[in-house]
Amino acid sequence: MNKPSVIIVIPIYTTRLSDLELAALDQCFRVLATHDICFVKPQSLDLTPLADRYRTDYVVDFPDTCFLGIAAYNRLMMSPEFYEAFEQWEYMLIYQPDAWVFADNLDDWCARGYDYIGAPWIPKPKYGRLYYRLFNRLKRALNRVSGASDYSQLYYRVGNGGLSLRRIALFARTARDMEPQVARYLSHPGVDFYNEDIFWSLEANRDQERLKIPHWQEALQFSFDKNPAVCYELNGHRLPFGCHGWSKKNMLPFWEQHIQTLRHG
Repeated sequence: MNKPSVIIVIPIYTTRLSDLELAALDQCFRVLATHDICFVKPQSLDLTPLADRYRTDYVVDFPDTCFLGIAAYNRLMMSPEFYEAFEQWEYMLIYQPDAWVFADNLDDWCARGYDYIGAPWIPKPKYGRLYYRLFNRLKRALNRVSGASDYSQLYYRVGNGGLSLRRIALFARTARDMEPQVARYLSHPGVDFYNEDIFWSLEANRDQERLKIPHWQEALQFSFDKNPAVCYELNGHRLPFGCHGWSKKNMLPFWEQHIQTLRHG
């Protein structure tokens, strides 16, 4: 049986990248060099400054308005047109410039047959204590009455979109089938509870199972995001396939212990 086809998709809105972002892209092109890699960019962006450093046969343009902030990015990532631009592949790996990969077992993850995989949202250990569990239960009840966002719904859900594997045709179809729900999410610009990865993780399967998503323990083998030290412990002190958000100030001290480039850079 032929292995599933996959393309790495790197969303980029500028060529003025930080040293850490360049290191992340260097790692992507080094570790995942045997796979198709594509830059997704604004139509007006000239990639010439990066052309010698990153050689790829694939560049896909979208209107500049798709890159004017997080709300515009969410709209793009919940649009069927985005996924239809890659219909010749079965899977895409979204690799934002603050992602990192440690080894190339991407084909293995594609072969597992999931529709969506991202880092699970692992809460801090304190939220497992009785006091916090009771507090969150009360808060959830109040949120249901008030209609406020309930972030505890995300605990142990899969997962973050910054480094995520997506089944392309199914995402395009689901975006069309769930157009009213997409519109509702887009009506909350600037509210991170309505980001595109929460749509795919939570909303897509809310009333029926549309996407096959792994259990959080298996997804930890794929990627870490928030609370990486806790993730590392829960994953048996093993690194995942990759991670997201490693360059954030509160996560960098952990990742400096595990990313060789940072230790020697």
